[in-house]
Amino acid sequence: ESLINEVAYPYISRGGVLKFYFGIISVLKDAIEIENEIYKRYDEEDFQKEFLNISEKTKDLDYKCNILLFRVNEISKYNANTQIRIYDYVYSKIQKEISIKTYYLKNNDFLAIVEDLDQKQIEKNVKALINSFNKGIIDDDKLIYFEVKAGLVRYPVDTFNIKELLDFANLTLTTPEAFQQFNDKIKRIYLKQKNITACVNEHIKKDDIELLYTPLELKFVESGYLIKYNIQGLEDSDNIENFVEENVYVNFQKLILKKLFASLSKNLFQKLYLKISVKALEKALEDRIFTKDNIDKFRNINFIINDCDSNINKVIKDLERYEFGIIINLTCFNSINLETFMNNKYIKGVYTNVNLKDKHQYLSIFKVLNYEIITEKVNFEYFNLKIATNEIKKLSDLIKTK
Repeated sequence: ESLINEVAYPYISRGGVLKFYFGIISVLKDAIEIENEIYKRYDEEDFQKEFLNISEKTKDLDYKCNILLFRVNEISKYNANTQIRIYDYVYSKIQKEISIKTYYLKNNDFLAIVEDLDQKQIEKNVKALINSFNKGIIDDDKLIYFEVKAGLVRYPVDTFNIKELLDFANLTLTTPEAFQQFNDKIKRIYLKQKNITACVNEHIKKDDIELLYTPLELKFVESGYLIKYNIQGLEDSDNIENFVEENVYVNFQKLILKKLFASLSKNLFQKLYLKISVKALEKALEDRIFTKDNIDKFRNINFIINDCDSNINKVIKDLERYEFGIIINLTCFNSINLETFMNNKYIKGVYTNVNLKDKHQYLSIFKVLNYEIITEKVNFEYFNLKIATNEIKKLSDLIKTK
């Protein structure tokens, strides 16, 4: 059954009714049976050895090489065994079609080193390979679809510093393109990342961050504060997660939590809402910075979980014992399992900047669950919609108004 696709041809009748006249059953010939022919599995340790070898080769001024980084997406819906089969299939195909020197990295990316082909031929080969991946594969008589992206960095055309090659390759995978060659625009993003990361690291070392508070209004009445922050030296601090390494961002969020908990001694009576990543909450739980002694204060804090990390359900479960409120980013709504929604009374609502005025099904569900909706950019009819204002307050301002 997984090998067929029903194609129905609709038409509009004389009465203006949309009808389906007939169906055609056709075999999906494009799908590929999995044959994982791995010549030899090279891991990250092997890549480090090869990297040293490349470092030696660069002493020859005529040396050239191409670094290709491949990433598999859209497979979280499959079970662990199927994911492993997909990764092995992609790895074997890259080895066969692109380069035997393909390395299976710890994060399940694949890095291929090509030294004997020009850029045009590489691009042709990679695009053909991506197109074959897009056709899907057949695993255990089931049709499996997934996405593969690839990025290309050339030495020495794109950089003379071989230590930058992997960073550049990672950046190429952040664009919407299925195949992306490193270019000047990506180089500017890289330089911005370096500057912002250095600035944020300096503030982390100095334990220096100022929390700011944006009022949230429910039907024009102040009903909580969305926490933001000020980083001296940066014009815009709102989206630094897009410009710093994950471990730096996690440490930065831990500093924000530290400052937030210190502010709880000031008797703030309004609810506080903080955007935070799953990884940061995992680290906070691991480091045991939450204690049950502060539960009365924690009830005033709502974490807006802002990403769809695979551990999101576990983190939400682990936070229960501290009684924080949980707000789910609407983009991650489908990542939460039904059991979590039904059994966790601390999930208080969703965050979105999408106008839901025509999304009646969503709004009906949220209303039944008595959820609040937090937003910064849109306004629509909902009984418990909290909208961020443009006002920015400091902690001293809040204390004065109490």
